[in-house]
This record gives sequence, structure tokens and C-alpha cells, in this order.
Amino acid sequence: MNLNVLRRQVDKIDEKIVRLVDERAVITNNIMICKKANKLPIEDKARERVVMGKIMNITKHPKLAKILWRNIIEYSKRRLI
Repeated sequence: MNLNVLRRQVDKIDEKIVRLVDERAVITNNIMICKKANKLPIEDKARERVVMGKIMNITKHPKLAKILWRNIIEYSKRRLI
């Protein structure tokens, strides 16, 4: 294995992750707008459990996924409050 090749592969994946996280942020902003328009609470613990459950079912790295998604969810909520 060539270290430079592996690093380029990681760089490409990082770019994809950043684009997807940015896309997710736009959608969560739209969710906030919808919730505010309908006078719904920003926080939905039941939905968070569903999201985390789905993530845990598809990941091969649950510890990492849990840390990442907890942070993504918390950022989304803090941004929306």
C-alpha cells in the first residue's frame, strides 16, 4: 500500500462527507423553519432515538458513529434554537 494513495482516498471521502454535512445543515434549517411556522418544539427526543437507531444499525464503527451523530444532532439543535 502506498501512503500517498491512501491519503488521497481519505481526502476524497472527506470532501464527500463535508458536502453531505453541508446539505444536511440546509435541510435541518428548513426543518427549523417548518417547526417554527407550525409552533412545534425544536427538540424531538423520539426522533433523535430513531435517527441514532438507524445509524447504529448500519455502521461498522458504532463508537465513532455515536460521537459524530451526537455532535451533528446537537449542532443542528443549537443552531436552530
